[in-house]
Parts: sequence; structure tokens; C-alpha cells
Amino acid sequence: MSYKKRAQAAMEFLMTYGWAILVVIIAIAAISYFGVLKPGKFLPRKCIIGPGIYCDDFKVNEDSVTLILKNTHGKNMEITGIEVEHCTGTDSGSLQDDGQMTFVIEGCSNAADEKFTGEINITYSLSGGLSRMKKGNIVSIVEEGAVVTVFSEDFETGGPSGHFGYNTHALPPDSYTGWFVQTGSWIIENGYFKNWFGEDIITMNSPASQSGMEIRAKLGEFDSAWRYPILILGWQDINNYYALLFNSGGNTIKLFKVVDGTSTTLIESSVSLDLNTWYWMELRWVSSTQLEGQILDLDWNSLQTVQGTISESWTTGNYGLRCIRGGACLFDDIQIRNI
Repeated sequence: MSYKKRAQAAMEFLMTYGWAILVVIIAIAAISYFGVLKPGKFLPRKCIIGPGIYCDDFKVNEDSVTLILKNTHGKNMEITGIEVEHCTGTDSGSLQDDGQMTFVIEGCSNAADEKFTGEINITYSLSGGLSRMKKGNIVSIVEEGAVVTVFSEDFETGGPSGHFGYNTHALPPDSYTGWFVQTGSWIIENGYFKNWFGEDIITMNSPASQSGMEIRAKLGEFDSAWRYPILILGWQDINNYYALLFNSGGNTIKLFKVVDGTSTTLIESSVSLDLNTWYWMELRWVSSTQLEGQILDLDWNSLQTVQGTISESWTTGNYGLRCIRGGACLFDDIQIRNI
């Protein structure tokens, strides 16, 4: 074939297939621009744990890993610790036979949209038996989002001293606008918040509690047990709210609800608690049908987690604090968080 004919054949090829090649190039550029070709877009997500514990669902965020675990062992299970590689936190809780629970492992420093691969280590015992270890692994893409603190108060600076409540109800000064003493009396002293009278309840008008939010505080019973510091969310009025109770005298935490003035225990669980000791306690509104409470030591080691089902269909409410007996419930570092 002559040079002229070869050139003509090449030109005919380009004219015939050039537009098709151009369309393919444009299509590749478009799907790349919209992130379809990112490494994690087609990454298979998996969460696998040894027999007896089924990973029903999971999510990896920038600062945490959330696992929904189901007990398929045939016996009640006490999970004393869950650790996930690349995270410093842990979680624990009681899993009834064929029951499931949400566990949140915090202290992660993950990058959004990156691949996450980590080993899961679960320490547990069956019906009071010997401690055992079960391993698993998780593979996922890190989703954007972290726990966001929308309110915090440490009572260290800028707040009032002395007690308030009884018949006044309003809290001075302006920095405490929105706090309302429902019953009893409260005092701020030495950098912490303390009930003063007995059967004391204080609520905050904002931010509103709702699904996906939690209240967290350092608290404890000091000087005397059986005082019961309590976290509140979903407050409608004094006869309708959800609550988590701390009891060092009885070594328990209790998740309960008050509806039409009647208190109903959702779950009460044993945990070793000391008098005159600070703990972190958290009460979460996980969904429209589920509450979750958790107690941790000051090193963020989870001591116990409890969950309860609700059906009141409240979509919002207020946060609050309560103490059943006066003078020994201490609160500090209150945080309202979007989880």
C-alpha cells in the first residue's frame, strides 16, 4: 500500500472512530469528577466477628466506630470491653440472648472518604462464666461527620455563686438565661454544680433534645449514698420525660421514663460504683424508639451500657438534671452533643 493510501486509511479511521473515542474520554472525565472512581466507591463493606456475636450493622466516622451487635450464642452475654484498631476508646454492655445493642468506640482519628481497615477485639463472659476473647475485623470507607458539641458548661468562670431556686426559679445572670429551676434549689460553688434542697429538678430550654442528641456530664454521689444524680432528656413537663439514674449505694444505673406522672423502669443494670468519685454519664436519644445510657470512668473506659425501647412519639423536649435527695449530687462539665 502506498504512503498516500495509508494516510487516507488513517484519516478515515480517525473520522469514523474519533467521535466515539472523544465520547469515552468525556464520560471518564465526568465520572471521575463526580467521585465515582474514588478508591472507596466500590469497596466492599464488611464487619465480621467470630461465631456467637453477629455484626448486624456498623458505621465508621471520623472520630468513632459504631457497631450494632447481636448475641447469637444462646446464653446471656456480658461484654466488658470492645476495642477497635486505630481508636483509643472502648465500650461495654449486657447482651441478652438473641438481643442486640449499639456500641460506640470513640477516640478515632480517621480521614473522611479514606479506606478504614481495623481489627475488633471483644472481651466477654457468658452468664457469669470465665472471661473470653473474640476477634473480628471491619472494612469500610470513613464517612464524614464527627460528634459535635453544641453546648458546654464547666461552672468555672462567668457564672453565679451562691444558691438559687425555691420560689425564684430564674437563674442569674444572663449567661444562664434559659435554665429553669422546676423544683428545689441549686448551688454553684468550687467549680461544680450541686443540688441544695431535695427532689431538685433543673431544665434547659435550649438546645432542644431530640433523636441523634445526647447529654453528658461528670457526676457522682458525694458525702452520702442513695442521693441519685439523674440526667434528663425529652422533658415535656414535670410528669413526662426520660431519665438515667446513678446509684452508687446500690451499684446500678437505671434507665426509666416518666409518663403521665408514672415512673416506669426500662432497664436497670449492675455496675461497680464508688462513693465520692467522679464518673462520666451519658444519656442518648438514639432514635424515635430507642434510648441508650452509659457510665464511664474519667479515663473514658466504659463501665456499663443500657438500652431501652420507647413509644411516646415525642419528637423533641428539653435537657435537665435531677437529684432525689438534697446536698450530695454533684455535676460538672455538662455537654449537649449531636452524635
